Amino acid sequence: MIRRIRQFLRAIFARLDGADHRYVARWLPEAELQQLFYTMALPDQCHALRTAHTAEKLLDEMAGEEKERVARRLLLRCALLHDVGRAKGTLGTMGKTAAVLLHRFFPQWAKARGKAPADGRLSAMLHVYFHHPRIGAAHLWQLGYEAEAAVVARHHAPPAPKDPAELDLLRRADALN
Repeated sequence: MIRRIRQFLRAIFARLDGADHRYVARWLPEAELQQLFYTMALPDQCHALRTAHTAEKLLDEMAGEEKERVARRLLLRCALLHDVGRAKGTLGTMGKTAAVLLHRFFPQWAKARGKAPADGRLSAMLHVYFHHPRIGAAHLWQLGYEAEAAVVARHHAPPAPKDPAELDLLRRADALN
């Protein structure tokens, strides 16, 4: 729960600086991917940047063949884009807080409500909370970024034996942020 409180405070005080914008431009030079990144709410943009920096650090700490299996460019692009399914206005800080609490204390009810996005504002927020990986992946597939879409689509799915190394690192970095 301490991690969630830290996330909430980071969201409240979220800010990007010039170095952050340059980092986004470096790893997402395509205009359509930058536009997709900036459709996220500011707290989600900051979270994605922290996740990318953490993923980069985790990658740099790896050695040998394990490190060579990871495509740095794909990893950092996916880290920056992993939450694009949560566009501005779809969830927000208070909506995410409510979704986290409802999922924590009433998991079956929250999941059931999140299946039908058209059934009121709460259901729509829960739908985005639970399904943002699939929503974000659909945006990426539509733009032709299949490799990124494949990783983003599974970033909250349980690990599987055939998961790419980039997905494993993204999950670890996301969990730390």
